Amino acid sequence: MDNVLLHTVQLDDQPMDCDLHPTEALLASGVIDGHLALHSFSKEASPQLRHKLKAHATSCRAARFSAAGDLVYTASTDQSILAVDCASGKAQARKKDAHDTAINRLACTGPTGLASGDDEGVVKLWDSRQSEAVATLEAHSDYVADLSVFSEKHCLLSVAGDGTLAVVDLRKKKILAQSEGDADDELLSVAVLKGGKKVVCGSTSGVLNIWSWGYWNDCSDRFPGHPESVTALLRYDDDTILTGSSDGLIRVLSIQPNKMLGVLGEHADYPIERLAMAPGGAFLASASHDNTVKLWDLAQLAEEDDEGEEGGEEEEREGEEAAQGRRGAAAAAGAAAAAAAAGRNDSDSEEDEEGAAGRKQQGAAPAAAAAGTAGGDTSGRQAAAGDDGSGDDSSDDSDSGGKKKGRKRLKGQHRIVSKKQAQKGNFFADLL
Repeated sequence: MDNVLLHTVQLDDQPMDCDLHPTEALLASGVIDGHLALHSFSKEASPQLRHKLKAHATSCRAARFSAAGDLVYTASTDQSILAVDCASGKAQARKKDAHDTAINRLACTGPTGLASGDDEGVVKLWDSRQSEAVATLEAHSDYVADLSVFSEKHCLLSVAGDGTLAVVDLRKKKILAQSEGDADDELLSVAVLKGGKKVVCGSTSGVLNIWSWGYWNDCSDRFPGHPESVTALLRYDDDTILTGSSDGLIRVLSIQPNKMLGVLGEHADYPIERLAMAPGGAFLASASHDNTVKLWDLAQLAEEDDEGEEGGEEEEREGEEAAQGRRGAAAAAGAAAAAAAAGRNDSDSEEDEEGAAGRKQQGAAPAAAAAGTAGGDTSGRQAAAGDDGSGDDSSDDSDSGGKKKGRKRLKGQHRIVSKKQAQKGNFFADLL
């Protein structure tokens, strides 16, 4: 794709996480040195550092805006969670020892809700109005790699280094289901697609594992293709995902049908750590080991989406017009065939009348022959014999002709061509 890179934000050290504000053009970056950086940006102007603070003594592994956007939460290997005011850039509250070990991921679960996952596979649910966790769940046996909220079903999905996927009911605050683990492959990222019917997980092997909702024992489909780990994964729409990989590429993929659609951008050979997308899909942020967070303009994807839909509608219209033309031609052929059949019927009627007249003459001939025999008229018998022969020939010809024509009509006069289904255009086709 051309001209999708909007800006490159240079940081002092490696970013571990990034997030985009729910309503403003504001980027939050959690850095490995413990800093939190907030940058404002626009399409026209370069990003501006709005706030920078030392959020943690050790690595800032996670950064997430609150649902309202007034706060940004950070989590660290120092086992604490910090709430920072976005307007002032000052710390508002800190929960020390939020976990017993390093915290890897955060996810906002509602207006006052927050979820966190740590190195030992524990997932905690928080309410900002309370000082303690409202639930502590031992979801995995290894580090929590990613968290994703599916609000339509009030569920939180988590994946971990033990290769398992867990589903948490946010209302009942308990684990609903957990998949079987894969000792040979770690799950690193997760997203929900197809209106909640499919769950896609990225892995260290580069294979995308696809689960059907409600069937959690094992994945129902696998989509290979990434040469290295799929460290980040986002839902673009119900059929499309964006992936970030250790090979430094950001890819666009279709899910069921599984197809690699194109490459959105890259960080050269530096692994991509995290991806974040603004609500509505206007912008994408990618954090990489090259000490940058890149901002991408996704308007081109939306434009190609619209073009694909318009192209599909145009093809549908053309297909319908062609079908109507075929139906009209078939109707005309049917009318012509009906007219021809009517003509053959008239001809058959005339031939039947001639045959009947011949049969009448044939019937009269024996009577004449009988009269000739009674009167001793041999010439009458000869005439009767001649009339009998000519009458039989005429009758045989008529019946033969009628049967042949009748058989042709029974086979049908025309065949209607089946209607072809219009093929919709792929709105990512130009990416290939």
